[in-house]
Amino acid sequence: MTSKSFLLVALSISLGACAFKKDDPESEKAKNATDVIEALERQAFDGQLSAEIVRIEFIESDEPEFYSLNISWPKPISMMKVSIDGQPYSFVKNTNSFQKQVIHSKKIKIHLVALNAMGGEISSYPVEATAPADFLIDDDIQLQKHERISVNRVYFLNNAKILTNGYNLDLKANKLITNLPIKSDASRMNYSNAHILTNFPNEIAKEKEFLRGSIISITAKKAIGQLRIAMVGLNGQDGANGMDALPNAGLNGAHGKDAVGSGSPRCDETGCRGAPACAAAPTNGENGRNGTPGENGQDGWDAGSAGILSVLIEDYSDFRLEVMMRRGLPGKGGRGGKGSPGGIGGNPGQDRHNLCAGKASRGQNGMPGPAGQDGKDGKPGVVSEVSNNTPRAIIYETH
Repeated sequence: MTSKSFLLVALSISLGACAFKKDDPESEKAKNATDVIEALERQAFDGQLSAEIVRIEFIESDEPEFYSLNISWPKPISMMKVSIDGQPYSFVKNTNSFQKQVIHSKKIKIHLVALNAMGGEISSYPVEATAPADFLIDDDIQLQKHERISVNRVYFLNNAKILTNGYNLDLKANKLITNLPIKSDASRMNYSNAHILTNFPNEIAKEKEFLRGSIISITAKKAIGQLRIAMVGLNGQDGANGMDALPNAGLNGAHGKDAVGSGSPRCDETGCRGAPACAAAPTNGENGRNGTPGENGQDGWDAGSAGILSVLIEDYSDFRLEVMMRRGLPGKGGRGGKGSPGGIGGNPGQDRHNLCAGKASRGQNGMPGPAGQDGKDGKPGVVSEVSNNTPRAIIYETH
């Protein structure tokens, strides 16, 4: 068997627990061809170890995050020494395989030594292999950035969830497994029991970029259980209120001028006779000017979109999807600020000696300034765009 041929066979075995077996003529031919090649290898194997001879597979364990490392060679030999990660050798007699439980994602250093019946070394073969990765959600996870996750198995356990916080999530796996079995009488989802939640309801956007909503993509070869996803749009911020205009003394009217007399009385030892004449009557105070307008209120933010969801599952025979959508609420426009008070009318001029006929009048106060314009309310949010290929999906909108 060539190196390329072996790699193709090994890859198909390592993913066997997640692959989809098809009973068709072509696959039967491939199986027969593989059987012939393996039979030839067994006949030719003389204890010389190489990449073409040694097969390394990782078999899925029922327990999350664990795999069975399976090392095999074409036929039993007298003795094989196996060391894993520098540990003391294990001695394998009269068999053609070795198994050990390993942790997911771990890079493993393997050293094989083939021995003859007398204990002499025939050949040795060092190699490294990495166990498949699992992604375990057993406690709440909050995204702090856009995430792309590509693993062998994904587990949702203990009612834990992924909170995207408006960030994007791209999740690819061979298997997706949830803690929630499929039940026809299962209660509807709420925000606390969702496996994936984009935002909590009535949460207000802090940045406008998050109003577009999360983009979530889930792709799996096989999914087991019921997956609950809550697509929740953020509420828009309310617009800020306009500032009230401040009183301004510069708007006050000028005071009137006092009366002015002409001439002066004639006075001697017997007294004063005559009086000054009215040269200028006192003037009215000026009217105050009208107040200045208040500041306009700011527009409310548009409501957040519930986001975009894509779910593509190849084998959905034991799977059901439930999607709840809630669009965000728009922010309200800010109130316009109050106008400033009008200026105060000026005081009338005085006629302290009653020189002139008539009295001056006080100026009228100015009108208050108009209020600023109220900001506009934001636009309503939009419901999620959902692309899904599973026939038993439950998709609905809530408020």
